[in-house]
Amino acid sequence: MRARILAELENVQCCLDFLHAQKVQGLEQVTAVDIRDAKLKAVLALFFALSRHKQASKQRTAPSSGNVSNAGKSASEDVALSSVQRITGGSSDEILTACGNNVEMTTLTANR
Repeated sequence: MRARILAELENVQCCLDFLHAQKVQGLEQVTAVDIRDAKLKAVLALFFALSRHKQASKQRTAPSSGNVSNAGKSASEDVALSSVQRITGGSSDEILTACGNNVEMTTLTANR
C-alpha cells in the first residue's frame, strides 16, 4: 500500500515537473501531495494555470498573416506534444505517458 502511495506521488510530481519544464506559470504553490490529496485550492490552481497556458499558446500560434511558419518550433515542443498520447476504443482507454526516460501504459476501464 505504501509503495502505491509513493508511486502516485512520483507520478504527480513527474507531471508537475513536466509542466514546469514547459514554462506553465502559476504552479509555484501547487504540490504533488496537495494534488494527490485532492485539495480544492491546488486542483483549481492547476486547472487555471493550464487554461491560461493554453490560451497564451493559442495567441502565440495564431497566424498574423497568410503565411504561417513553423521554423521557430523547437525540438522540446515536438517532444512535449508527443509525450502524452491517448488511444481510445471499445470499452477502455489506454493512455501512454512518458516522463523523462520512463514510459508507461495505463488502461482505464469504465462502465459505458
